[in-house]
Formats: sequence, C-alpha cells, structure tokens
Amino acid sequence: DMKAVDEHTSLSVHIVSSEGVIWDGLARSVSSINRGGPFDVLPQHAQFITMIADAPFTVQSISGEAQTFTFHRAVMHVHNNTVVVYVGI
Repeated sequence: DMKAVDEHTSLSVHIVSSEGVIWDGLARSVSSINRGGPFDVLPQHAQFITMIADAPFTVQSISGEAQTFTFHRAVMHVHNNTVVVYVGI
C-alpha cells in the first residue's frame, strides 16, 4: 500500500532549459554539489538558491528511481516544496 503523496512528503521538480523541459515530476529528494560542497534537498526544505556547475544532479523520484544529470551551468531554486533548475544560464 503506497503512502499518500502530498506536499509534505514530496518535492515538485522541474528541470528546464531554453530547449524545453528536461525532467518534470515528483521526487523524494534532489542532491548535487555547489561551492559549499554536497547538499540534499528534502521536502519542507527552506528557501534556497544556488549555482550548480559541472556537478552531478540527482533526482530521487517518488517511485524510488534515481536519475542523474550533469549540467555545465545551472541555477537551482527551492521554494514551497518546488525545485526549479534552470539549465544553461
């Protein structure tokens, strides 16, 4: 029996570039590395914005599948359980 997915147990993740949507869906967490080192974003995370450059960016989807991307340059913004990654800016 799957636990109900809601705004308290999931993140809405949108990864976009000028070409369009790269990944869009619900996730348990996202992880990457910035100048301060490795970080994880979980549901209920405080507002956060950071640059990600040439580092792996992993989305742990609600289904448990992990998908990892590497972006030359991206900005990630976290607000109200929504993670938006703007790639190539």
